[in-house]
Amino acid sequence: MATFLELEDGNLLVLEGNHEFYLLLEDNTPVADQVEISLPKTVFLEESVFILTVFFRTRSTKSASTPTTIRYRIDDIRSDKEIRDWTTVSAAPNVSITISSSDNQIIDDAALFERKQIIVQADNGLSTQVNGKAFWKIKNLTGIT
Repeated sequence: MATFLELEDGNLLVLEGNHEFYLLLEDNTPVADQVEISLPKTVFLEESVFILTVFFRTRSTKSASTPTTIRYRIDDIRSDKEIRDWTTVSAAPNVSITISSSDNQIIDDAALFERKQIIVQADNGLSTQVNGKAFWKIKNLTGIT
């Protein structure tokens, strides 16, 4: 059984039995092929603000990876309404995105809850493009205008 260790230079050291192999990764940057989105919880009160964190990883080694580009959008599920159009953020192995009070406004005052989604996309338009998606609910508070 082989053990993979990510080195500070981004390459891999493979340990198998009494043998060590040093793997030089092409251009020294593994491609992010996983987008992990971490929400603080999944139900929020209307117009609440929260911060979610997005992590970009390689599936093979689970190591952090910086995509070429990162963008996201927010939608209301029931109405299929775009809440926030594609928004670009600086590329990094992990990014924090603030979900604002206007992102979490209730659209249908008769609804007890509304479901929102965020789609995060790395490497838009490239052969390495990958998407991640997360959902949360907004609880309608009577009297919020």
